Amino acid sequence: MEAENRTEGDLTRLSGTGEAESEEGAVRETRGAGLSNAKRRELRSIVNRAVHKFPGGEEGLFEQIGSGVKVSELIGALGVSEGAFYSWAETTPERSEEFARARARAAHVLAEQGLAIVDGADAVTANLANVRARYRQWLAGKWNQQAYGENKAQVNVQVNITDAHLMANRYRETVNAVNVDDKTIDVAPHNG
Repeated sequence: MEAENRTEGDLTRLSGTGEAESEEGAVRETRGAGLSNAKRRELRSIVNRAVHKFPGGEEGLFEQIGSGVKVSELIGALGVSEGAFYSWAETTPERSEEFARARARAAHVLAEQGLAIVDGADAVTANLANVRARYRQWLAGKWNQQAYGENKAQVNVQVNITDAHLMANRYRETVNAVNVDDKTIDVAPHNG
């Protein structure tokens, strides 16, 4: 793991103090709002080195994400902090787009997993299977809106004819006469 290979000097430079930080401290620091640009660059540099040591490099990493491997597992394998990884992933538009494409491919894996979960359910596990499959469906919709997202432009309108008819009758009963060209016309309903 990269965390084990990281030198005390790397951690000392990140902390800005004379003492080395623990990995946990580095994770907390990357989430902090007070991180300087120099420290952010250094963290991205550490992630970049770890990614390029990863089998297949950047391409191999995005391939793993696209195949459904959890990003948290990859971050652990890289030995870097979550904040530093996401900062690295968003450094360039090309890398950010490749990350989004990998997530869109992973949405297909989630959909397949959801199907397998539902297909494997029985009467006892049906509720749990439903929750697990629905979560994967929701996540697939977030990662690949075009293929799995809900169509927000679609508008469902329900018209109840009975209610509309009752409202029209009530309106008609309240109107007794209409003035047209200074002539009064009786429009009251007649039962005859």
